[in-house]
Amino acid sequence: MSKEDWDSIVETNYLLRSPANAKRLAESVEQWRAGRATEREFGPEE
Repeated sequence: MSKEDWDSIVETNYLLRSPANAKRLAESVEQWRAGRATEREFGPEE
């Protein structure tokens, strides 16, 4: 397993540890799947 893959797993576990955050992320994924997501580009100032 690459370090990038491992880091991704660790970050996902961290983000899902909080029930409130996990719920918000699940809602965001559902919005994306339903086509209700807005794509944004982030620049150096963000």
